[in-house]
Amino acid sequence: NNKFDFQIIIDEGLDVQFEEIPPMLIQPYVENAIWHGISHKETEGLIKICFVLENENLLRCEIIDDGVGRKKATDIKNSQRHNEKNKSFGMSITKDRLEIINSLKDSKLNINIVDLEENNRPTGTKIEIFIPLD
Repeated sequence: NNKFDFQIIIDEGLDVQFEEIPPMLIQPYVENAIWHGISHKETEGLIKICFVLENENLLRCEIIDDGVGRKKATDIKNSQRHNEKNKSFGMSITKDRLEIINSLKDSKLNINIVDLEENNRPTGTKIEIFIPLD
């Protein structure tokens, strides 16, 4: 319901016809940004997905939201009653997939989670996924 807008930014040096990202790697993080960050905001939110070529062998994907932040989202989740059937397994599945990709490709695929703040107030979350390129 027009709760958020989004931007997809792709590094000019990235050959989008050639490079591939493992399926379902980014989706759980975008979904978390929507459900846990943006949905609790009183105003419209923004999600940015950026693909940055770090070097010829490494792609950095950033999922940036201007939601309520992880601490407030956790507080909201803990204060509500949750049906166990609605429990998300996306993050644990993604972690398992990263370990498999790293072992198969002998790579160091890595994820960083950054809590964004301005004047000691949460302003969202940034996920950085470092993806080795073949």
